[in-house]
Amino acid sequence: MAMANNKKQCFVYLTKHLQSLNEDFHMIINDYDQFRDEINQKQPVSSSMKQIDQWEKKSIELIQQTAQQYRNILIEKEREEE
Repeated sequence: MAMANNKKQCFVYLTKHLQSLNEDFHMIINDYDQFRDEINQKQPVSSSMKQIDQWEKKSIELIQQTAQQYRNILIEKEREEE
């Protein structure tokens, strides 16, 4: 019975974090949309390339940080169940 409750709590917890991850992903999409709009305003190519590089780096870092946070959460939950 306790194991079933732990699994249910873990599922609820992970569902909330999945929602948070989804929100983070939407932030990246919004950043992309803003960035695309800026590019469409006819900026010089070199300036646009620099912005693309910065956007790419920022997005990758955010995804990596978020993925590591969720790995840590799963590892911690697994330890609690042992």
